[in-house]
Amino acid sequence: MARCRVEFYKKNGYRAFEEGDANKVILEHSLISVKINRSLDTPTAEATITAQYENLPTAIFAGGTQGIIDNFAQVKIYIDDVIQFTGVMKNYDYNTLDKTIEMTCHDMYYRMLNLCDKELKFYNKTAADIISTVVSDAKCNFYRSGGTNYTVSKLECEIGTMYNDIITNLVETMYARVRARKDGTIVLEEQYPLYDESNHELYPYDYTITTSDLSSETASRNANLLRNILKICCNDEYSIFESKTMTSYLNGEKWVDIIDNPLATTQELKQKAAGHKFLDMWRGSTALNILPVKGTPNIDLGQVIKIVSNDRGNGWYLIIGINTEVSANTYTDTLQLQGMRDKRKVYDQCNLIGSGKLKQQ
Repeated sequence: MARCRVEFYKKNGYRAFEEGDANKVILEHSLISVKINRSLDTPTAEATITAQYENLPTAIFAGGTQGIIDNFAQVKIYIDDVIQFTGVMKNYDYNTLDKTIEMTCHDMYYRMLNLCDKELKFYNKTAADIISTVVSDAKCNFYRSGGTNYTVSKLECEIGTMYNDIITNLVETMYARVRARKDGTIVLEEQYPLYDESNHELYPYDYTITTSDLSSETASRNANLLRNILKICCNDEYSIFESKTMTSYLNGEKWVDIIDNPLATTQELKQKAAGHKFLDMWRGSTALNILPVKGTPNIDLGQVIKIVSNDRGNGWYLIIGINTEVSANTYTDTLQLQGMRDKRKVYDQCNLIGSGKLKQQ
């Protein structure tokens, strides 16, 4: 087994966790397997830890709060001393015959799926500041590395609004995305890295893989989810945008989708929301799965892979999913990749073809 270490911290309130040596448990030699599933297309990452449970300070099975290893205890996973996952335990199951315990954990973005317990009101605040406040209200750490910022004149969220819904509406108008990093920080970053389709080597890539490194791979081009006409609605107004490149790819057929975004208050913001969606659809149409590759502790979502193939030439792909598995004899990463696009072209080819007032119901 690769040097894998799992640390649990005793619960101490909504945000804090006791970090003293007496209040944490380190699992290393008792580990049987560790699996971590991460994806840009799902809000939270999940880790499944299987270990021998004898002599572990678990909570009393029939109830109790004294054990460190318990639901909502913070968990950190390291491979070769590199942090891989930060979250909390959400479920655990004992196997009394095998004397093992299987623990299911979610990363810190799980808190973004909670509902706010008070009204959140913002006036003349930047989108990045609003996201920072929302993340802070959910008791998580925040960091911004990208996203096109702008000022929101008014945003009022009622009690019971999901934090993730607030964030999603904002990032759609910022050419951005939000996810939880391995260390648990919620990061606001660019929706997509820079890439030039005519000069691949102009921008850096993070890893190179040759087909000789692969045990198998499957590639596909899927047009089922492509929609070349988008109607972006906000309040009582709408704007319609077309990706003419996508229309050409779809052989001239018109496929329409309707998107409601209460923060797309101007035509410019509606265009950003449309461009954000067009880019997501384009990248989702070119999938490549690799099964599996040698585990790499520093590999991460959003990085770029160059695949060198003697059969079909070189290709550049975005890492959108990583399934990591560590056991006694195995340390592998199964990668989900998508073909790279030049985001600037996708954004620029988002053409306004109509606008108007929505009919009142």
